[in-house]
Amino acid sequence: MFINTLVTNPVFFFRYIVIIIISISLQELAHGFAAMSQGDNI
Repeated sequence: MFINTLVTNPVFFFRYIVIIIISISLQELAHGFAAMSQGDNI
């Protein structure tokens, strides 16, 4: 599926990948904020 999309519509494919990377980064940032609010000082 992803290879087919890469060949037929590369702009959509790379947008999709960038959105996934940003989403994962924001989720991990939220984990950090939650840990800090619970008293984790590391």
